[in-house]
Amino acid sequence: MNEEKLAEARRLVVQVTHELEAALEAARAAAVAPREDREAWARVQQLYTRFAAAEQLLRDIQRAVDAAYA
Repeated sequence: MNEEKLAEARRLVVQVTHELEAALEAARAAAVAPREDREAWARVQQLYTRFAAAEQLLRDIQRAVDAAYA
């Protein structure tokens, strides 16, 4: 078992957590924004961006874990 790769996976899990927390904040802000709020769309775009970043980090975690146990 490669301890360095496991440490990398743990670090990536923390990054995923931060991305998902930011996505949650953006989703909440977009949900409660007044209809005429021009920044609501920017919040929705941020939500998609954060989910995409989290998705990439999850793939990175999978690679790190696979490498740790290879």
